[in-house]
Amino acid sequence: EACNSILTFMSDVLDLASSVNGQDYRAMIDSVVLPRGSIVTRILVASITGALPTSRLEE
Repeated sequence: EACNSILTFMSDVLDLASSVNGQDYRAMIDSVVLPRGSIVTRILVASITGALPTSRLEE
């Protein structure tokens, strides 16, 4: 459910640029979201597969 929420949020953010007033936000999306695309993708794939960061693993 959390992954679905994150994907919905990202979809809403990226679709914002396609909206009527979205051109105002295009530069912000290009400068903030796109350079971090690989990091966001890695985190989403890890969360979908159930991977946990080492800080969350019990010894």
